[in-house]
Amino acid sequence: MSSLLMKEIPLMVQPSLAKELGLNEALFLQQLNYWIERSTKKIDGKYWIYNTIEAWHKQFPFWSISTIKRIISNLEKEKLIITGNFNKISMDRTKWYTINYSLLQEIENKINADKEKENLENLIDGEISNEENEITISSKWNNGKCQNETAIGSKWNNGKCQNEPSNTIYNNIDYKHKKTTTTNNDVDVVENNDIKERVILLSSKCGIQAKNMRVFFNKYCLEDIEKQLKNLSNVMKENKVKNPAGWLRSALDNNFVFVNNTKNDEVNVDKESVDEQIKKQKDMQRKALTSFI
Repeated sequence: MSSLLMKEIPLMVQPSLAKELGLNEALFLQQLNYWIERSTKKIDGKYWIYNTIEAWHKQFPFWSISTIKRIISNLEKEKLIITGNFNKISMDRTKWYTINYSLLQEIENKINADKEKENLENLIDGEISNEENEITISSKWNNGKCQNETAIGSKWNNGKCQNEPSNTIYNNIDYKHKKTTTTNNDVDVVENNDIKERVILLSSKCGIQAKNMRVFFNKYCLEDIEKQLKNLSNVMKENKVKNPAGWLRSALDNNFVFVNNTKNDEVNVDKESVDEQIKKQKDMQRKALTSFI
């Protein structure tokens, strides 16, 4: 084994940070954080460290001094690092450094949101792929006769022919709300793809994690999920929902109907029962805020 591999203390950085800021800036920021965590110099509520460019060059010997200056300048422009001069001697121009952790937290939130969106996309792609695999393969009827063609996940109810592709039932999916049933091969998956994109955006906007959405996809159909996510989005405009996933589950279980009280809006309920339904749904929504998925 080569003596060049891991014989020295390595410089490490998270790939997600390097992707967002650039590798050089991410490496410098990580090393700066290392020293700040060990600093005892607290000024204005922040911990600082001081260093010359030459001292930084000793820590990053693979960069030229001009490259180090450019990296620091880039991070200052992005307001990710804050520099100052707290030297006791006015002629001392050594820079002091700290990290803008609040801005870094905003970047982390963006990275996490992007990951959640990607997880949801992969999750829904997998759900749709499973649906496609369960559709009868090349099943056709010719003049009332049954061809010997393969069917996936089908049961035969009073079928005279063992390979008869009628009455297809998906055995390995138990949805609470029944999904679209198909009796032939003309299945339109494009509509599901459109719903998938809308559900991804809505769930991300409402702050529901992919692990929670996985439960909903296994239990409810996409159309119902989309409808209740729209209701949730409307509710969140006026009220703070502490547990969006719990609210969504309660809405799907109880089939919430979002009632807008403006004069010009039409509501598909009996006029006499509007107040009663509004009160009932507000009660259910309050219970949903404290429920967990």
